[in-house]
Amino acid sequence: MIKFFRKIRQKLLSENKFSKYLIYAIGEIILVVIGILIAISINNWNQNRIDEITLGSYLKRISEEIHNDIESYESLQKEFSEKEERSNRLIKVLDAEPFTIKNPKQFKDDFFSINGISPWFDEPVAWTQLVQSGELKLMRDEALVESLLKYYARIKKSAKDYEQFPTQIMIDSRKLLSAAIASSKYSENLDSLKLSDLTVQYIKNNKQTFKELVVRMSIISRNYSISMNRHANKGKELLKLLNEKTEN
Repeated sequence: MIKFFRKIRQKLLSENKFSKYLIYAIGEIILVVIGILIAISINNWNQNRIDEITLGSYLKRISEEIHNDIESYESLQKEFSEKEERSNRLIKVLDAEPFTIKNPKQFKDDFFSINGISPWFDEPVAWTQLVQSGELKLMRDEALVESLLKYYARIKKSAKDYEQFPTQIMIDSRKLLSAAIASSKYSENLDSLKLSDLTVQYIKNNKQTFKELVVRMSIISRNYSISMNRHANKGKELLKLLNEKTEN
């Protein structure tokens, strides 16, 4: 091919047809430029296609994680709500004068329920990978990026606060529970439908200490019941937005 064009150029030059050769040269340059532009366009199209596939994969995984988060938040909301209810029942018993346990089985169940609260936060894997890999730039929808950033910032702050407050009450509650149960044989408190008389007497003698602990548990449970409900609702809003973006 190169030899063919070279022969044409040589023929035009030998015939002293400079103007025709100039037109030909310009045309050749234009063809080369067009070829380069086409190659660049194809490369850009291919890269955009790869970027869309990559982003689509991230969005799908993020949607799945948020869906699982919502289920977790709703479950935790019920758990915190139940813990608040149990705490409030204990407070009524501890406030009563004289100290009387009318429902021993329920009192025992409520009593053991104040045994602290377990950690709940799991690092969002897909979102973390998207941010740390630098591929967040693939998401050109600024509104969606802002919604995701606010959502995860809110969750992380809630988890950080959670680590500070419930952790201390968990330590305190386990100390009190251990002390109360240790006042009699361990098996007597577990094998029976009610706490042993010695354990009940220990609670009665330390009513104020137990009450302060249970009040703290009730307050924390209420706050996190509200927080989990809010997290679930925000997650549903974000999931709806993600589904709209992936369908378009």
